[in-house]
Amino acid sequence: MIAATHQNLEELMRAGRFREDLYFRLRVVEITVPPLRDRASDIPVLAEHLIRRASQLLGCGEPVLSKDAAGFLERQSWPGNVRELENTLLRAVVMAGTSGVIRLEHLHVSVPSRASVVETLEQNERTHIERVLALTDGHKANAAQLLGVSRPRLNRLLRKHGLE
Repeated sequence: MIAATHQNLEELMRAGRFREDLYFRLRVVEITVPPLRDRASDIPVLAEHLIRRASQLLGCGEPVLSKDAAGFLERQSWPGNVRELENTLLRAVVMAGTSGVIRLEHLHVSVPSRASVVETLEQNERTHIERVLALTDGHKANAAQLLGVSRPRLNRLLRKHGLE
């Protein structure tokens, strides 16, 4: 069994907030992995692997990462660690579509002004949903999974954007 946590289980156990027997069952071999922000040199290899995995999941060609995009990824602090990087790259593969290249604009959205935030978010949401639906050939269950929403939530989003 492999278990991961960012909590100090030993402290929690001493404070009576984690079962002692479970602590000793889990603590056979302890491996401490530094946060991704402290391992920027790992990001290119991780990104390549995660892009390949996202492409396989989506059933599309594997795009390459532009130099600008790779540099951007290495400069981020990644508070969500590898999972956040994985989600970012999954979205980037979707946004890159059939272009074959993940560019900087596929990794983040810049908001031009406060007045246009709502409109920009609405437009980006619609575009993102359209691209995911295209990648899944309109298969709503797969699209919902890729978007990280429930099927009923996806249906509400489709109605909201007139994409039914």
